[in-house]
Amino acid sequence: MSCRIKGGGGTTAGYREMIDWLGRPVRSVPRQALPPLKVLISRKVKEVVEAKYTSAGAVKGRYIVIHGIKSDSKASMQSKGDTDSLLPIEIWDDIASAISGLTPLFVIPHEKERENVEYVVGDDASIVFITTPGQLAALINDSAGVICSNTAAVQLANAREKPSIALFCSEDKAKVFVPNAEEKRCAVISSKTGKLVDIDVEAVKTAVQIFSLPLAIA
Repeated sequence: MSCRIKGGGGTTAGYREMIDWLGRPVRSVPRQALPPLKVLISRKVKEVVEAKYTSAGAVKGRYIVIHGIKSDSKASMQSKGDTDSLLPIEIWDDIASAISGLTPLFVIPHEKERENVEYVVGDDASIVFITTPGQLAALINDSAGVICSNTAAVQLANAREKPSIALFCSEDKAKVFVPNAEEKRCAVISSKTGKLVDIDVEAVKTAVQIFSLPLAIA
């Protein structure tokens, strides 16, 4: 199944509900297994996004998308049904410190977050302002991989077949939103307390090794 994402529109948050409805059993026909989400990205969106991440100091295929920074912006693209899916920049900064050989690229949903990210990470932080699913898909498409909480980024990483690390507030949420994670090259890490802020940062840092350069850019 594929869908074309332009510059705006809804997120992939309701994708699971959509495939559940499409694959539902009808009369004597059993429930049908549907193919994974595929995302088509327009050339214009690709060009706009490439200019954005290049301006931020990132190079195609050599950066890791960091998505899920805590913000009150509606452009955070949290997954529907999971309100505990954003983390403070301090935690993301700690996680990003484990990335070696690739550039951590921090995605902000609003320009007002830039100053805070620079304050915590440093003035030389690579930051990109992304507000639409189309732009996020293009950003992920050109990346070496993704580290995110339960936002649209995890589904888009799966759709573009990029290695990813997905952080969840609970194992139950992880099973719902990312079934068959290993098949999708997705390392799932869940909080043991039911609160995302209590995520085991050291476990996330250990998982970062999935972004070994040969694998990530293959």
